[in-house]
Amino acid sequence: MKKIKIIVLAAFSLVLTSWNLPAVVTEEAIVVIVNPENPIQSLTLDQVKALYKNHVRYWPNGPMVHLYDLEVDSGARIRFSASLLQQSPYRVERDWMQRTMVNEFMSIRRKVLSPAVMQDRVARDPRAIGYLLKRDLTEEDVRIVATIE
Repeated sequence: MKKIKIIVLAAFSLVLTSWNLPAVVTEEAIVVIVNPENPIQSLTLDQVKALYKNHVRYWPNGPMVHLYDLEVDSGARIRFSASLLQQSPYRVERDWMQRTMVNEFMSIRRKVLSPAVMQDRVARDPRAIGYLLKRDLTEEDVRIVATIE
C-alpha cells in the first residue's frame, strides 16, 4: 500500500511541477481575512505564513484553524503563494498532498472557487482564515487582519 502511495505522489508531483504559472501575476494588495467572531484583531505576515505552511494549527484561544485557499490558477493565489510563502501555488499544493499521503496531522484546509465564495465561507466560519485581492473584498462581515502589499 505504501508503494502505491509513493507512486501516486511521484506522478502527482511530476504533473504539478510541469505546469507553468501564468505570465501575468497581479501586483495588487492581498488582504487576509477572518470571521468577525474571531478574537484575533491582526496578524503579522510571519503568523499568516506559519498558518498556511501548517506550522501553526490552532488559534491562540484554542480552536483549530480552518484555512481557506483559492484554486492554484487564481491570480490572488499565485500572488499570495509567491509573496508570502515564496513558492508557486503548485509547489504548495504538492507539499500539502505529500503531507496528506503520509497521514501527517494537518490543519483543515478548504479550497474555494472564487473570491465571492471565499468571503462567504469566511463570513460563516468562526475558525476561518482566507485571503483575496483587496479590490475583491465586498462584504463587511469579514475582518482584515493582515495585508500583503
